[in-house]
Amino acid sequence: MKIKIAFLNNRYGTTRSVREAFQRSGHEIILIETAQKRVSDIHKEIESCNPDFIFSSNFHVSDPDSSESIQQTINFVQTSRRPLAVWMYDNPLHQLDIEIQKALMASPPQNHLYFVNDKFFSSTLSLWKLPSVHLPLGVNREIFLMRNAGGEASWVADLRFTGQPLISCRLQDITIESLRAGHKNLYLQELKEMATRSDCSENEITSTLEKISVYLDLFFETYFTTPMDYNRAEQNFYTSIKESCSPEMTQTAHRLFGRLSSLYSWWQMTSYLTELLPEGLIVQGSPVWKEFFPQQAEEFRRLSWPELFASYRATKINFCFTKWSLPTAIHERVFEIYLAGGFPLTDNREELALHFEKDEVVSYRTIDEAKDLIRYFTPREAERRQFIEKGTTRVLESHTFDHRIPVLVRSACEHWNIR
Repeated sequence: MKIKIAFLNNRYGTTRSVREAFQRSGHEIILIETAQKRVSDIHKEIESCNPDFIFSSNFHVSDPDSSESIQQTINFVQTSRRPLAVWMYDNPLHQLDIEIQKALMASPPQNHLYFVNDKFFSSTLSLWKLPSVHLPLGVNREIFLMRNAGGEASWVADLRFTGQPLISCRLQDITIESLRAGHKNLYLQELKEMATRSDCSENEITSTLEKISVYLDLFFETYFTTPMDYNRAEQNFYTSIKESCSPEMTQTAHRLFGRLSSLYSWWQMTSYLTELLPEGLIVQGSPVWKEFFPQQAEEFRRLSWPELFASYRATKINFCFTKWSLPTAIHERVFEIYLAGGFPLTDNREELALHFEKDEVVSYRTIDEAKDLIRYFTPREAERRQFIEKGTTRVLESHTFDHRIPVLVRSACEHWNIR
C-alpha cells in the first residue's frame, strides 16, 4: 500500500539519512521545509498536499538550537489537525523541552504517535498518556559505501574513543557529596514547585517529597560508586515512585530526574576514559577534550565524516560508551563502526542481545573487563576480523534506516487505521 507522508525537514543531524530512507521506501514523500516559517504557513502547506500523516525526526519543528523553535513547536502541537508521527532518537524526558512537556501534559494530543529507541521510555510516555512504539536505532547504509570507496585516516591508534564532552561536568567537579548537597536539593525544590501547580494536595506533596528524598539517598549511596549498575538504579527509582506516588507526581519526577542522570553519566564516562589512558587510549571529537586530558599529545579536533569513518576502520579497537539517555538501548556508534569496517568494544546493554548474536559483537560490563578485552583483542587481528565481518553483515541485513522506516510506517498505519 502506497501512502502519502508530509516530512518535516528540520535541522537535526540524522534528518537527512532518515529522509533518504523514507524516499527509498516507495511511499509518496512530500518535503515540508520548516526553517524560518510561521506555524500557520507550515499547516497550510501540509493541508495543500493532503497527507495521510506528518512525520518529524526528533521533535522540534525546525531548529533544535533555537529558543524560538520551542514556542514554534508548542504552537504546532496545539494546532495540528493531522496525525503526527515523531521519532525520538534520545530520551524523551530531555528531548522534549520543559515548556513543550507542559504543553503536552496540559492537553495530550490524541493524534500523536511517538517512536522511541529505548523500550524503557515507552512506559515513560504511557505515564503521560501519549501512545508510543519501541523502534530501535538505525544507521545510514551509505557509510558502508564510503568504506568501500576507501579514504585515508587522519590518524591511527590501537585504541580510540570519539564523543562529545560536557566541560561543566569534569570528573573532579562531581562527587556524591556535591550531587546530594546541590542537585538533590534543587531537584526536590523544583519538584515541589511543579507539584504545587498541579491538583495534588499539600499532604500528598509533602509525603511524596519525603519518599523521593529517601529514594534519592539510596540512589546516591548505593549506585554512584558502581557505574554499571546505574541504569538499573534509575529504573528502580522510577518504579519506586510510580508504586508509591500519584500519577501527577510521578510524571513530574520523571521530567526532572534526568538532570541527575546526565551529570552521573558524564562522571562515569570521564572516569572510564581516565582509566583507559594507560592502555594507550586516544580521545577525539572536540577541542574541549583538552580540558579533560591535557596530557594527550595528539591534536583534539572534530573530524569530517570521511575522516571519522576512515579512522574507525584504521583503529584496532574503538571504545564505545552508551550515553545516559539510553538505559536499555545501545548506541548507534556500534552500527556505524561496523559499517565503516572497524571493531567496536561497547558497554553491555539489555537490548544488545536483541540486535546481535554473541559471536557478532564484543561487550564489557565493568571497566576492568574492558581492559582485559582490550589487551586480548589488540594483538589478535584475525579474531577482530571475524567479529567485523559478522557484525557488518548483521547491520546490513537488519539495522539500517531502510529496515526501520517500513516498521514505522506500518505501525502508524495500524495506529490510525490508514488503508
